[in-house]
Amino acid sequence: MPSIPRLRKIAEITQTTVSDLVRTPDAPTAHGAELAALREELAETRALVDRIASTLERLGQPAAPAAPAAIPQEV
Repeated sequence: MPSIPRLRKIAEITQTTVSDLVRTPDAPTAHGAELAALREELAETRALVDRIASTLERLGQPAAPAAPAAIPQEV
């Protein structure tokens, strides 16, 4: 494990931060967390748009013809 001064020098040379050097690859970054939140919001919006489109399709379909009423027959 490099010392803090060495990490600072490595970060300076590689034009990154010490935090980026010591962060585990699986750790979420602020950018990654923001992207995940945007994906979730997009999925919710897409579901809402799909429901609206489905409702509009149903409203745009012609009503089914009513069944003819039974005519009472006289006896």
